[in-house]
Amino acid sequence: MRVIPEAGAVPPNGGPEKRALPQRFKFHGQRKTLAWMVFKYGILTLLTLGIYRFWAKTHLRRYLWGATEFDGDRFEWHGTVKELFLGFLIAMAILLPILIGDSLIRSALVTSPAAFSVYSFVYGIALLFLFNFAFYRMWRYRLTRTSWRSIRFNMSGSASNYALQAILWSFLTGITAGLAYPWMQAALIRKRLNETEVGGSEVTCTLTGGQLFPRFLLCYFLAAMAIVIPVFVFSLLVGMVAALSDVFADGSSDTIMAVSFIGTFGGMLLIAPLLVAVFLFYRVFAYRKMLEATKLGSVGVYASVPMGPLVWSAIVTGFLIVLILAIPFGGSLLALFSGELFGGGDDMALAGVSIAIGLGMISTLLVMPLISTISMAGFAFTAIRTFLHGTVVENPSDLSELVQNAGPVPTTGEGFADALDIGAF
Repeated sequence: MRVIPEAGAVPPNGGPEKRALPQRFKFHGQRKTLAWMVFKYGILTLLTLGIYRFWAKTHLRRYLWGATEFDGDRFEWHGTVKELFLGFLIAMAILLPILIGDSLIRSALVTSPAAFSVYSFVYGIALLFLFNFAFYRMWRYRLTRTSWRSIRFNMSGSASNYALQAILWSFLTGITAGLAYPWMQAALIRKRLNETEVGGSEVTCTLTGGQLFPRFLLCYFLAAMAIVIPVFVFSLLVGMVAALSDVFADGSSDTIMAVSFIGTFGGMLLIAPLLVAVFLFYRVFAYRKMLEATKLGSVGVYASVPMGPLVWSAIVTGFLIVLILAIPFGGSLLALFSGELFGGGDDMALAGVSIAIGLGMISTLLVMPLISTISMAGFAFTAIRTFLHGTVVENPSDLSELVQNAGPVPTTGEGFADALDIGAF
C-alpha cells in the first residue's frame, strides 16, 4: 500500500533526500475570490455583448494557474487577450462562410429528401471533424502558454490526424451502442499525451481500453438502470392519476402538457443525482488509470481522489442552478398557460406564447452571470482542488533535469475552440 506524504514533507534527518519523496500538487485558490471574479467578468461580458470574454478567460487562467503549486513552485499562464481575439476572428472568418453556405445548400435540397439526407450526414461529419480539430488545438494552445519553473509545455502532433481518429472512433462507438467508448477514450488520451512535451522531454502513456472497460461496463449498467426505473415509475404514477381522476376530463391539451411536464421533471430530479454519481465514479477511475499509465522519463504519477466532495458539490451546484433557472422558467410557464388560467381565448393564448418566449430568453440571459458564478465557484472549484490535491508525483527530483525546448508554438489563441464554445475556461 502506498503511503502518500504531504507536499513538502522532509525526512527526519532533513537530509538531501527531500526531493526524492513523492510530492502532491497544491491549490491555493479561494472560492470567494473566484466567485467574485467570475460574477464580475460575467456582467462585463454581458454588457459588452460577449466581447469581454477574451479578457475574462485570460484573467481567470492567470489566477488559476498561479494558484497551482508543485514542489514549492507555482505554474504560470502566458496567454494574452490578443491571441484569443485573433484566433477567434480567424475561426469566424472560416466558420461564417460555412454556415451561410450550409443554409443555402439546405434550401436548395429541400425538395430532394435523399440528397438532403446525404448532405446532412456529410455536414455532420465535417462538424465532428471541426470539433475535434478545435479540441486538439485548444489543448496545444493551453500547454504552450503554461510554464513551471520557466519550463514550457508543448504538443507536437497533428490536429487533423487527431480529428480523423476521433471520427473513426466515434463511428465505432456509435455502432456498438457506446460499448467501444473506453477504447476510444484511451486511444485519444494516448495520442494527446504521447505528443506532449515538457521542456525537451516527451511524455509516454500506455493506457488501454481494456483497463477502463470493466468499470465502464458497470457504470453503463448503473446509468441505464438510473434512467429506466425512475422514468417507468413516474410514467406509471402519471397514468394512474389520469385514470383515477378527472384531470383530463376537459380534454385540455394544456392541462395534459402540464401534468406530463410535472411527471417528467420529477423523474429528472431523481435521475440527475444518480447519473452524476455514476459519471464521477467512472471519471475518477479513468483519471487514476490514466495517471498510472503515464510517465515522463523516470517520473511517474498516481492519484488518490475522494469521491464524496465531488458528488456532493456536483449535486448542490446542480440544485442551485435549477433553482435559479426556475425563476425565469416559471415566469415563462405562467405566460404560456395564461390563456388557460385567466381566460381570453386563442388571442390570449397566442400572446402568452409570445410573452413566454421573450421572457424566457431575456431572463435566462440575465441570470447567466449568476449561473456561471455558481458553476465555477461550486463544482468546478471543488473538482480542481480535489483532483490537484489527490495527484502525486513520484521521483520529482528527476524533474530538475528538464530543460526548455525551443520548438515552435502557435501565435494565435484557441480560435475554433472559442467559436464553437469548447472548454469551460
